[in-house]
Amino acid sequence: MRVDELTPRSSRITMAVKVLSMDEPRDIESGGRVCEGLVGDETGTIVMSFWDDECDKVAVDETIWLKDARASLVRGSLRLSLGKFGSLDEPGREVASVRDDLNLSDLAYAMPRPDRGRGGGRGGGGGGGKPGGGKCFNCGKPGHISRECPEGGGGKPGGGKCFNCGKPGHISRDCPEGGGGKPGGGKCFNCGKPGHISRECPDRGN
Repeated sequence: MRVDELTPRSSRITMAVKVLSMDEPRDIESGGRVCEGLVGDETGTIVMSFWDDECDKVAVDETIWLKDARASLVRGSLRLSLGKFGSLDEPGREVASVRDDLNLSDLAYAMPRPDRGRGGGRGGGGGGGKPGGGKCFNCGKPGHISRECPEGGGGKPGGGKCFNCGKPGHISRDCPEGGGGKPGGGKCFNCGKPGHISRECPDRGN
């Protein structure tokens, strides 16, 4: 593999790179040391992180052989590291020249979005935001929304279901069995009988 072939998903990378520069190692709060260096080959350069004793095994102008290394995004910047399973070996070839006008760590990468699975979020199978997608709140069937429901839909005169009797074709204030808000209409929350409301219930206080 060559440097210009690296992506944020690259793993098990085996290749030769030349060390162009190295920062001084710094201690980290969780313990250990880390240092960063610029490495590259004939196709480009990239920043590489070295951890603990790896910092002592590399030197500027040397060619190193990476085995099972990995690339990843650090704050949106592509970085190279050995990770948990990588190692430094004797170089199988020397990197004679380095292309220094292409630094992959300077390129902007979009952070990968988590996979929400089918049916969730945008573009899912559940019709999120798509015309005619999802399920109708009125009848529970897919393929349309409540205001377009063939069984009588939200907001249409005579459409939807009555909150008073549960039957379709009218709304509660027009309910023939006693409607919400009409004098003497609806059902009493106290005794459950129609014809009055709870504050006028003859059984109140019993």
